[in-house]
Amino acid sequence: MKRIVNCPSCRPEAPIEAVHCPQCGQPLPRQLFAPGEVLAADYEIIRILGRGGMGEVYLAQHQLTGQQVAVKVLALHLSDDLDLRIRFLDEARILARLDHPNVVMLHNFTAEQGRLCLFMQYVDGESLDRIIEREGPLGPEAAAALFAPVCDALHHAHEHGIIHRD
Repeated sequence: MKRIVNCPSCRPEAPIEAVHCPQCGQPLPRQLFAPGEVLAADYEIIRILGRGGMGEVYLAQHQLTGQQVAVKVLALHLSDDLDLRIRFLDEARILARLDHPNVVMLHNFTAEQGRLCLFMQYVDGESLDRIIEREGPLGPEAAAALFAPVCDALHHAHEHGIIHRD
């Protein structure tokens, strides 16, 4: 298995052991979980997918079935905040209530090594910023085609009394 980390500045892959990006020289992030670590007894971390204000998201693979999942982890510096822990748990409960083709499925919720983890359906694809970087600003028709499924998912959430705040 290839053990890599993505540079947050210029995005190419680098070996997990690297301290600086080989392309731009920026420091590479240290992660909550390292590739090869096993979570929930059966899911092996493959690589980090991204990070945000609340934590990090990893690609993991079930060791027996090969199923890939996204694992969202609450950041360590936030894990002592009871309100944020409750919001993270609420996110799991909300995902568990929604059944829609444009909403990722929740597989599991655990506390791993004191860290709250959401195990969700992994959807491989390209981010909107990458599409715009490659193709430039979207025209009205392309934007409408791209956002129609998002609007369908938001409508489904609203029908279940859920308001998306991001």
